[in-house]
Amino acid sequence: AHLSAPLFLGSGAEVRRDVTVGGLAVVGDQALVDEGASVLRSIVGTGAVIGRASRIRDCVIGNGYRVSDNGDMHNRVVTNVGERMAQTDWDEDIPSVHIGSASVSDTPLMTA
Repeated sequence: AHLSAPLFLGSGAEVRRDVTVGGLAVVGDQALVDEGASVLRSIVGTGAVIGRASRIRDCVIGNGYRVSDNGDMHNRVVTNVGERMAQTDWDEDIPSVHIGSASVSDTPLMTA
């Protein structure tokens, strides 16, 4: 695996061989990045699976979501409820966003 900072790997996250992860990437707890995949400038949620040889760039992959083998995603926000293209033209009005129940933890993401 090729890992480049800044990068965060959650507890129990699994990164298999020939994987590239980095450049502001977060791989959540119990997530899997399978063989040959790349995850760049993206967030992979808890328990999510990035399939073999998939390319993920500038994305948010929701908790438990599965990207199929050979998937190619760029500039997307995906959850088990649907998919949206991320807003890229900040000169236009940004539609309202509904965020379901959320919580904030006092636990730091990384400790020294």
